[in-house]
Amino acid sequence: MEGAVDIWCPNIGDFFGLKHLDTQVLAVQRKKGRETWWYTMAWPRYPYPTWLLDDDAAAIRIYGWLMAQHGITGFVYSMAHGWGPKPLENLQSFGETNGDGTLLYPAAAVDKDDLNPLPSIRLMLLRDAIEDYELRRSLPFDYRVAPSLTYRAESSFTPSAQWLFYDRRWLETSLHFLLAQPLTTTSAHITIDGHLTETAWQKAFELRRLPYELTAETTKAWITHNGKNLFVAARCPLMQRSLKTEVKGEWFGVDLAPYQSNLRYRFIVTPSGKGIIEKHTREGHFRIEGVKWKYTAHATRDFYNIEMQIPFTEVGLDSNFRFNARRRFHDTQLDIHYLLHAFADAEDVTLMPRIVLQ
Repeated sequence: MEGAVDIWCPNIGDFFGLKHLDTQVLAVQRKKGRETWWYTMAWPRYPYPTWLLDDDAAAIRIYGWLMAQHGITGFVYSMAHGWGPKPLENLQSFGETNGDGTLLYPAAAVDKDDLNPLPSIRLMLLRDAIEDYELRRSLPFDYRVAPSLTYRAESSFTPSAQWLFYDRRWLETSLHFLLAQPLTTTSAHITIDGHLTETAWQKAFELRRLPYELTAETTKAWITHNGKNLFVAARCPLMQRSLKTEVKGEWFGVDLAPYQSNLRYRFIVTPSGKGIIEKHTREGHFRIEGVKWKYTAHATRDFYNIEMQIPFTEVGLDSNFRFNARRRFHDTQLDIHYLLHAFADAEDVTLMPRIVLQ
């Protein structure tokens, strides 16, 4: 579409690509005389800024700073009056989000004779964000710095990795959760059978929704290598109230990406033993075939095990690459799917932990 449009408007979190918006690409378009806007609709979510009802107030307020800092001059939003039949009780909207597309309430919900709209707190925060934008825009471009953001380290996380807790912040390429982590080799023979009896599976790391969040059903994973292959294992307990129901929409997966690259591979195995490979690029997410890898699942009454063997050459990885482990699981009582992460990278390929083979 180069030369065919006047305004470029990507998703603020590049949701359909690599989950990292390349602001340098937008800067190039502005030099050509075009405008750059952005938008959000249901996605992305925390820790990106959102306009959702159950998010931090700062999530909306920060938009003014960010737009001025990155030269964004417009914002696309789907609607402001998308309430349902009981707007004061339920504002669930697109993609199981709360408040997306609803910045106003009907005053008639409080007083049937009042036909005016009522502003939400989020709409008033948006007003403040616009004022922030104008203040920041009055500064020279080089001085439009982002607000200071804090994070603290929790040194008790093992093995050989430091878990970084964080408050909200804008995700930039220069920010990384982890320094390079060493991954030692194993000489043990690993059979991809789903039983996790090998001596290589000794030091586990846990998957969580957010860095500070603990779950009763702890998902554990292990990784090692033999120089040619990456070996991954996981034990995925089921929620107690899910034991008597069919497991739907569950999977365990690993994300792999060359250290300096604009692509990511996601290897997924379901509890039933189905294997899927996705390739994520700036152009979207695609399922691919032809990669020679081994995988299996072994299910019991209350958990399932996963094992994978992925040859490095099949995905073009060398001794320095990016890695993360994820699990999608289903709360059958609430009918909600959650995504657990080994490291909270917001699925941003530039924030995935870096691994160096040893």
